[in-house]
Amino acid sequence: MKISTLLVWVVWLTCAPAIALSQSESQSTSESGVERKLERKLPKKFDGKSFSEIVKYLRSQHRIKIVRDLSVGSAHLSFKETVKFQAGDTSIRSVLSSFLDNYEITYLICDDHLLLLTQELAPYRMRMKVYPCRDIIEKIKKHEINIFAGGIVTANRKQLKFTSIPRTNLPGEQIVDFIQSTVQPNSWSKGIGTVESINGVLVINQTEQIHHEIKRLLAKIRKHSKHDQN
Repeated sequence: MKISTLLVWVVWLTCAPAIALSQSESQSTSESGVERKLERKLPKKFDGKSFSEIVKYLRSQHRIKIVRDLSVGSAHLSFKETVKFQAGDTSIRSVLSSFLDNYEITYLICDDHLLLLTQELAPYRMRMKVYPCRDIIEKIKKHEINIFAGGIVTANRKQLKFTSIPRTNLPGEQIVDFIQSTVQPNSWSKGIGTVESINGVLVINQTEQIHHEIKRLLAKIRKHSKHDQN
């Protein structure tokens, strides 16, 4: 390895946590705001209404604009189509995802709007995000939490029982292995989606919706850990 390349890696490993925080914060106020809004419940009165009416509602009440990518024409999706709620989760995110899946369409969060595009093109419109995970890694090192391809085991040090053996002893790699085996496993094949563990930070290149699933998974791991401590 050339000295210049080695120096670049040394700088990256030293500054990764700071970079992660700055990028996380700069994920932008607008995008973070859209993320939060997508978790809100969509009023039941829109069950059976046209997609066009929901688009107008999101624009006027939540300031979320929905625009089409060039890949999504009227032949792929008509805004006059009826939206049916699924039993259970009626969050804006869930209703949109369920409806768009019927037409093999997904979306990306771009600043303050949602960009609709075909699922076929989604892998080519991935985004790279960073996730600080030093807290999870420390708990793995202390044997306060065990992550493996089949699930999560948390326990205090006296009661810890391993029901599966991770394929690696490196805590960061255990998280990587867990994510790839749990969140849309097929999306990581052939290098389409990538994840690297660097100095307590996960650097992940994936679609918007898979990033959301990863966030929920990491939150679940932290929740299990906190519950065990109590």
